[in-house]
Amino acid sequence: MTGVKLGFVVLVLPAAVLDRGGPWSLSAVVPSWWPLRAHAAILDGQIWQPWAAGAVAISAALAAACLCRTARSAVG
Repeated sequence: MTGVKLGFVVLVLPAAVLDRGGPWSLSAVVPSWWPLRAHAAILDGQIWQPWAAGAVAISAALAAACLCRTARSAVG
C-alpha cells in the first residue's frame, strides 16, 4: 500500500509544480508530466509535439509490456 502512495506522489508532483522553474524543472523526466507540458506549450504558442510524442511513446511501451505479460501468464 505504501508503494502505491509513493507512486501516486511521483505521478502528481509534476502537475503541482508545473509553473515553477529552478530545481522543479527536473520533473521533466517524469512521463506523467509530458501531457501537461504539451498543453502548457500549446497555450504559450511553443513547440509541443515532442512532449506529446514522448507521452504517446511511453504509453505505447507500457501497454505493450502489459499485453506481453498478460499473454505469457495466460499461456503458462
